[in-house]
Amino acid sequence: MFSSCALDPSSNYNLALFGPEGGLNPIIYDLASHDWKGQLSDEQGDVLDVEWYDRGPVTAGSNGSISIWSHSGRIKFKMTDAHQAPVVGIDLHPMGGVLASAAQNGEWALHDLVADKTIAKFHDDAGIHTSPDGQVNRTVFRCSDLHPDGHVYLIGCEDGTIHVYDLLTGTLNGTLGPSAGPIRSLHVSSNGYWLAETNTVDSTVRIWDLRKATAVAFELQGSSVGGRVRWDHGGQYLALGGNKGVEVWAYQKKGKNFEKITEEPMESGGVQCLEWGLDGKTIVCGGLADGTICILGVDA
Repeated sequence: MFSSCALDPSSNYNLALFGPEGGLNPIIYDLASHDWKGQLSDEQGDVLDVEWYDRGPVTAGSNGSISIWSHSGRIKFKMTDAHQAPVVGIDLHPMGGVLASAAQNGEWALHDLVADKTIAKFHDDAGIHTSPDGQVNRTVFRCSDLHPDGHVYLIGCEDGTIHVYDLLTGTLNGTLGPSAGPIRSLHVSSNGYWLAETNTVDSTVRIWDLRKATAVAFELQGSSVGGRVRWDHGGQYLALGGNKGVEVWAYQKKGKNFEKITEEPMESGGVQCLEWGLDGKTIVCGGLADGTICILGVDA
């Protein structure tokens, strides 16, 4: 039911925003009081990604639109033509005020949230992609993340590569991969060192060391095929969530490796989206089977 979720930093990560599938309204849930805080009524198709900005939600739709909301739940500004294809990723710049977005058709853009306008659009220039069934298309974007330094935009693609763009110039600086299949999820750790990625065909989490990204540094065997990955806010713990539940690894500085700290997947009924709480001890999930929201405790 839920395709994406995000926690509001200004609320100490207590307000959770969930983007649903099926054309339903995004919802806000208070993790501290365990109360529903309301719905955001808009027409965006499926809500494919969500963010927070200035105590207000930001939602991206399958109809190519991006909506910026006030903290009271009213639309401040809506970019109805942000893209001509589904918006598969939105990412707030670490300095605030600028939002990067990636669309399925190989276009990405930068938006000024203070001036309420799109300030730059870039079209992928990496050629064409031939799918396994023989169809030839331009590179298809599937997910995205901004590097914490604010200079690099990473976008996962249908052909299994991750494109690395210069945020200021829009230049494609290079690619990582390819992985064994289309990129399902990617996330950069808060220290900027590690990039975790998953694809749609296996349950392996691949981790790149971005300080020397010549090859995959670690491969972690998970249980869920095509799951989502999220680092905690300290960059030590990595969670994988998918149809088999949630698994967590911790980086061990002494051994310079990742150790799984969950013996069995948590929430074995499966999850569609997940985010870490403030302290690295809780994970907020949107349930896969019945659309429920759960808060998992992590024994680190």
